[in-house]
Amino acid sequence: MELTKKITALLLSAAALSTAIPVSTCADESEMPELISDINDDHALTVQDMVLMSKYLLGSGELEEEAFSRADSNADGSVDTFDLANMRHSYIYNASHTPAGKWEGTGFNGERVFQFDDSETGSVSIPARNVTIPFTIRTNGSKITFALSGGAPASAVISWIDSEHFYLEWDGSKSEYFTYSGNHTIVDTGLELNGNYISNLGDTYSFEKNAGKCNGGPVTVVSKNKEIKFIYGNGTSQTGVYSPVDKYHFTIIWNDGTVEKFTRREIKTSNGLTYVNGILIANKTYSVPQSYDPGGLTGEFMAAYNEMIADAYADGITLWVCSGYRSYSYQSKLYNNYVYTDGKAAADTYSARPGHSEHQTGLAADINSADESFAGTPEAKWLAANCWKYGFIIRYPKGKESITGYIYEPWHIRYLGKENAKLVYESGLTLEEYLGIDSVYSY
Repeated sequence: MELTKKITALLLSAAALSTAIPVSTCADESEMPELISDINDDHALTVQDMVLMSKYLLGSGELEEEAFSRADSNADGSVDTFDLANMRHSYIYNASHTPAGKWEGTGFNGERVFQFDDSETGSVSIPARNVTIPFTIRTNGSKITFALSGGAPASAVISWIDSEHFYLEWDGSKSEYFTYSGNHTIVDTGLELNGNYISNLGDTYSFEKNAGKCNGGPVTVVSKNKEIKFIYGNGTSQTGVYSPVDKYHFTIIWNDGTVEKFTRREIKTSNGLTYVNGILIANKTYSVPQSYDPGGLTGEFMAAYNEMIADAYADGITLWVCSGYRSYSYQSKLYNNYVYTDGKAAADTYSARPGHSEHQTGLAADINSADESFAGTPEAKWLAANCWKYGFIIRYPKGKESITGYIYEPWHIRYLGKENAKLVYESGLTLEEYLGIDSVYSY
């Protein structure tokens, strides 16, 4: 297949769209769907096809077998005035309809994604070059002219196959086949691929409206209904079916059977504090500064706590805080005492080093009794079953010691807010797993 020199320049340097000199490409036209009424098989419905049809009907022209088949639009075995009427209808349709939304184009070296924002503006993304170029368009019948700032225009004839497929026959070159891919928001989920993600396969992603990077290389995402396609910068692509989990997670089952689980992870630091998806983190990996002092358990913690203990009391359960906010110096003395008593290796399984304790955030507390005697009590059971309703989670669950870095502590609750606590509770994951972070000392 051939493209113009300026279009090639667009692909390589995002400079312009033009129709100057055709250059060769490697698309296989035999794989492109047939366009009904396209008698001369150029993937465009033009006046030339009407002339060929009229000559045949007037007895002054012949149609070869394949051309006859394309001319027989109603597939009744004959080419007659009904087929001419269908051709005229298609011609008028092409002249009165322009694309809207996102369309995936094939027929070039690699793939391109066109976003038609309205009848006059849009953009084209070339994943292989990791570029997105805005354009303006004007229409004249079925001809669409694309123009970039400072670049010569490029024109193409549009021919619709159906409401979700069309051809662009570029002037001076050959055809590009388009498939509707929706908008940048994934259909039916409300999940938009903006921001940073990690996957269970070890991949890292960074998106802005579904275009960005995968492990440092360019990637573009297109989707329709439950099908999703990743187009990579090296020209390869893969398609699968995605399933939303919640606003931070989704899963794709690729067509080869591979299951990839995605977690949105935005890590930001401010004044020495680390926030992951807006949640303040203090664990073995992330610390709070020695100077950090919220002045005690925070107001949001206490408001939620007071609501919780009132409802617990109504259920015959009495809860109280046995250890709340701790300063850096207090945590340092506590940890060092444990090291002196049990050794550093043992102390690290149940006590945080200074700067790494959640108690220093003012968002965590131990309830009733911070020892093994609390496990299995009615109070512990009530807390585990209900604390999420008030914005808390059991921070260090049983069986997750290798992930959180600490032994099972049914008494230790952490305030996340009602929405996040519900999401974490319903996921069955630890906070580390839910956010895609680890908890490991680096020293």
